Amino acid sequence: MKKLLLVLVVALTSCAGMMNTGWGKYYFSKGSTVESIGERSARAKVSYESLRLLKKNVEDDFNAGVITKSERVTRLNYANKRGGHLWVNIYAATIGAANTKYWHCIITDKNGKEIKRETGSDRIASLPVTPESPWSNIMLVSLDTVITDQFSVRVIDGLGTPKVSNFIVYPDQDKRITESY
Repeated sequence: MKKLLLVLVVALTSCAGMMNTGWGKYYFSKGSTVESIGERSARAKVSYESLRLLKKNVEDDFNAGVITKSERVTRLNYANKRGGHLWVNIYAATIGAANTKYWHCIITDKNGKEIKRETGSDRIASLPVTPESPWSNIMLVSLDTVITDQFSVRVIDGLGTPKVSNFIVYPDQDKRITESY
């Protein structure tokens, strides 16, 4: 039994190492692929909901009878004024540290030109699911322009010594299939 446990630990450790090579860690969320770059010292995760996906969700809700025709028009008008939504999920050890007013998000295009910079509002964190779980919060960043090419996101935990997490977002792409880990 001890040998089996040892084999499992070694196998899982090896697989985990393969997932965190120099290419970073990819994950798929809300129709786009996100690559986590380097160490994530700020405990954050990002998701990008593109304009194409926002519109598709409205049409799906309308076709399923979830929203009326006037709600469809209102939601499509709202979506057309946006370039998409960036969702920043925040995780922290305390309720205060997970307050989004301490968190900042900087979005740049693939050439490093700043697209948007935003600081969270004074928003209290959600209760942990279990006593061992971290406090969590969500910061929504609405983009003013449509982004079709990859872009970078820097999430900064500004409480105390700043901690940073960096991501590359590939809008409307599933790179899990085309890229190797």
